[in-house]
Amino acid sequence: MESLPPLPPSNLTQFTWVGLAMAGGVVRYLDAYLKGGAVPKIGIGVANACVSGFCGFMMASIMLKFQPDWAFVSAGVGGYIGTQ
Repeated sequence: MESLPPLPPSNLTQFTWVGLAMAGGVVRYLDAYLKGGAVPKIGIGVANACVSGFCGFMMASIMLKFQPDWAFVSAGVGGYIGTQ
């Protein structure tokens, strides 16, 4: 019997990846500013969250091809390193 290809991730799962990635990006942004002592700016924080969300989503999508169990972790990590 042939195995069926895996189903694509649901919209809720994809939004969760983006949310985790955005959280990773915000943590990175706040960590950098807390270490530097400067006051964080909302506009730059939102921009970093958007870039991090995209990077984390891409990383989770790639991880699905190799190790699907680690997709959520890779979304957060991708968001954390996304703005670098």
